[in-house]
Amino acid sequence: EIPQDRRRQGMAGRVIEWLQPQLYPIRRYAAAAVLLIVCSLTYFWTQETTIFSSSKQAPTWVTLAVESGIHNEITMSDGTRIRLDAGSTLQYPAEFSDDNRTVLLSGEGYFEVISNVDKPFVIHANEAVVKVLGTKFNVRAWEPEQRVTVAVAEGKVALGAETKTQEAVEIIKGQMSTLPQNG
Repeated sequence: EIPQDRRRQGMAGRVIEWLQPQLYPIRRYAAAAVLLIVCSLTYFWTQETTIFSSSKQAPTWVTLAVESGIHNEITMSDGTRIRLDAGSTLQYPAEFSDDNRTVLLSGEGYFEVISNVDKPFVIHANEAVVKVLGTKFNVRAWEPEQRVTVAVAEGKVALGAETKTQEAVEIIKGQMSTLPQNG
């Protein structure tokens, strides 16, 4: 007669022998499912990383310095035209972002801004900020003068200090306003 422990091992062994062939297809399906999940997660992670990394890239800024004795005209990526006076410098992004149209001016420039209600055109000049939706105007911001003067030919602009110590002043067609460098 076979001892009780051996009988149990024999039954357990037989059950295991019977289950192993039954488990092979399940293991294959489980392995395929795990592989599919890992590949899918990897794909979506790389796509998300690519989308976020491209949106976080800083824009490439271009500097246009106009030589003494000449004038220069440039058309921005949004269609805005700027005529720069001799000795002026304009810094601007090669392409405007989805929510921003900002330039930096030192000197004097005449702007014909293309209207875009969702993206105001912003000019930083000698500690002053000029915000525009669409108009034609002149900005005079020479360093030695220590003031910024804006004259509006068409439309309306807002002139204020970068430090925002006071509210911006709205200037309409035919008006001119000056902001001292200290606000």
